[in-house]
Amino acid sequence: MSGKDPVRKADAFAGLAHLGQWRVESLGAACGEPFVSHPRAVARWLTEVHPDPALHEPWVLQVALLHCVLWRAEVDPAQLEAVFGRDVAASVRMLSPWMRAVPATRKEEDTYWKRLPRAPRELRAIVGAAWLDHLDAADRWPDAFDREALVHDVREKVLPLLHDDPWLEAMLDASAD
Repeated sequence: MSGKDPVRKADAFAGLAHLGQWRVESLGAACGEPFVSHPRAVARWLTEVHPDPALHEPWVLQVALLHCVLWRAEVDPAQLEAVFGRDVAASVRMLSPWMRAVPATRKEEDTYWKRLPRAPRELRAIVGAAWLDHLDAADRWPDAFDREALVHDVREKVLPLLHDDPWLEAMLDASAD
């Protein structure tokens, strides 16, 4: 891994942070897919599928790869800032419903959906891409996910965030059908 490649650095960090976690917690290793496949899929949605080159910027891909490390792994926000800088760490923090390393913040999940509409467009696009991957996971492991609940959340919470991204809004809307 080159220290000069911020996207590879974020990918390696996410891989280590999520080591031992599985994509479908209820299935564990039986699902056959490590959890890090989720943030990697989010980054792929942005780079390989989304037509907006602004979403291909290295900082956006870093945040996409790291978007779960604060609430799914034992990563401390100060550690994230020390490794990736204040801007990337603040963006990841904005996309974290709570911080696992700081249990008292679990109550912050209530404010998560309230702060997202104020997030920059790039961060809201990461949320949209993450939900595209969640819907895909529900199709691949139907016994492990409540697709109806996911679709409800997409329609009620996620689509309103994407008012300025008609492409992503259309992709999510089609995936929810």
